[in-house]
Amino acid sequence: MLFIVGAVFVLFTIILVKYRERKDVGNASYNPEIHGNTLLEVVWTVIPILIVAALSIPTVKTIYSLEEAPQSNKP
Repeated sequence: MLFIVGAVFVLFTIILVKYRERKDVGNASYNPEIHGNTLLEVVWTVIPILIVAALSIPTVKTIYSLEEAPQSNKP
């Protein structure tokens, strides 16, 4: 476990150093004032919500049916 944490930490540090913002290097083509496509963003937010809802309904029904006590046939 410690090996995995160490590997992630080392990779994270390498990425931070390699891609840090530098004041001496300017990028004229970068424009942070770009606005996205609102319809596309709504669609790719709503579709996963619908998928999760569609999967959760039968799951909840199945869980509740499994939690019911079995009926005994004793007289």
